[in-house]
Amino acid sequence: EGPVQGVLDRDELIALIETVEKTGRPRVLFNSSWLEFPDEQSYAADGSVYLPLRFVCQAWGAEVRWLAGTKQVEVVRGDFRTVFTPGTDKTFFVGERTFIKAEDLMASTGLRVEWYPEHNVAVILD
Repeated sequence: EGPVQGVLDRDELIALIETVEKTGRPRVLFNSSWLEFPDEQSYAADGSVYLPLRFVCQAWGAEVRWLAGTKQVEVVRGDFRTVFTPGTDKTFFVGERTFIKAEDLMASTGLRVEWYPEHNVAVILD
């Protein structure tokens, strides 16, 4: 089984990310699909990749809700549920979006994130 849900092996994954033009912002591949973010974009800083929480979790198949009363973000997928409080835990605001560091996304959800800095690509695997 390859690193992408049995769809791609390691060589195919590297070949795929090598086809992407390196831009200023990291591109994000979720399993075998490129993610597009409508407004705030992923970014790299201090050796880490920062991701828009809502769009990554929705690509994972999770429901993401803003809990206005408590100013928290709830992520639910099947039996999995977690709540983030931007600014007080591992999440924070960029514009009006909640962002999370790739390492903290892994710790919070069990998703695996691989960073390929030479290609400016983050690969998220579930």
